[in-house]
Amino acid sequence: QRPDQEPAIAIDRRSEFELEKALGSFEGVEIDSLNDLEVLPDHTLTYKGRRVLLYIRDVASYGDREANPRFHVAHCGKLQEMKQQGRFNRYVISTRLDGQFTVNVMGQTQRSTRIQSLSVCQMCLGKLRYDGFSMEMRRPNRKTAVSRFALQDFFSKYPISPHAMTPDYDSENSPVNEYNPNFQD
Repeated sequence: QRPDQEPAIAIDRRSEFELEKALGSFEGVEIDSLNDLEVLPDHTLTYKGRRVLLYIRDVASYGDREANPRFHVAHCGKLQEMKQQGRFNRYVISTRLDGQFTVNVMGQTQRSTRIQSLSVCQMCLGKLRYDGFSMEMRRPNRKTAVSRFALQDFFSKYPISPHAMTPDYDSENSPVNEYNPNFQD
């Protein structure tokens, strides 16, 4: 299912190995459009056959107050809203398991970059009904569920590869397929 019908803007030409490495890094991979992602029937998001999460890397600082981004694991209402507002080109995708991401804090006169722990989006948890989560729950219960959320558990329940079986090798580590001398027999 494609979330919208606009043509994809960017094409990632990295090798499979380079893409895996970039997705697992603190920086993640920038995407230009929601079209770069596929929404699976379970509402999770994939990029080039990998289940991913996404977050806004560049956040505003207002004096002593900073916006606190969340990471998204599903095609939730917030992502749909951002798409409708034409503000989707702000996202980075990742497969990190520790919840630590590069965040650029944009002030009026300066920018600082840091590695920061982010929390999961409650709307995503509600969309997935993850571990019984509902936006109808009382706020303290929702906050507790968010604080207990672990990406390792999420990617155990929703594996990075949504395919039941994947090949053991890729173009980087596949052994040469040599025929034995008696092959003709």
